[in-house]
Amino acid sequence: MIEGECKAAQYLARLQAQQADPDELAVIVSMLYGAMLRGFCRAIEKALGVHHA
Repeated sequence: MIEGECKAAQYLARLQAQQADPDELAVIVSMLYGAMLRGFCRAIEKALGVHHA
């Protein structure tokens, strides 16, 4: 698992436990770039059930 995917998993766990701060997603995304951002987005898409053709 790449670092962006790990950050997404941690965020999603806090979100599901209703422990995520409302601004947390924006703060996390603002610090990511390149492969980390792609991994984060891929993990969020997977959690949402998004499939690209």
